[in-house]
Amino acid sequence: MKKTSLILCVCLGIFCQVSFKNPSAQAKDILGYWYAKDLEESYVKIMQSKAGSYFGRIVKSAEPTFVDKVMLKNMVFNEEESLWEGTLMPPHRNIEVNATFKLKSEQVLEVEGRVFLITKNYTWERSEEQIIN
Repeated sequence: MKKTSLILCVCLGIFCQVSFKNPSAQAKDILGYWYAKDLEESYVKIMQSKAGSYFGRIVKSAEPTFVDKVMLKNMVFNEEESLWEGTLMPPHRNIEVNATFKLKSEQVLEVEGRVFLITKNYTWERSEEQIIN
C-alpha cells in the first residue's frame, strides 16, 4: 500500500510539473515597448504576428524618418537557450543582420547583432510608457 501511494504521489508530481509548465508564456515576455537609446532614442514595439513569430517596429524616435519602420522580423523563441533569434534591420542602413534577443531581467533586453565577424551589442530598457502609434 505504501509503495503504491508513493508511486502515485511521484506520478502526480510529474504530471503537475509538466502540465503547468507553459513555455509560450516565457516567449511572450518580450512583448511590449522597449527604449533603444543607442538607436536615436527610439521606442520599439515588439508584437506577435498571426503566424506566431515576433516582430518589432519603431513607434517613436528622435529621428522622425525612423518612425513606423519595421526593424525586427522573424523572431522565434529558442526555448533551450531562453532567447529569441531573428533578423534586425537597422533603420539607417539597408542591411539585414542576424540577431539574438535575451531578457536579462523583466526590464532589460540584450540585443546582439552579427554580420560576418562583426558583433554589436545593445541594451534596451522596457518602457512603461504606452506609446501611441
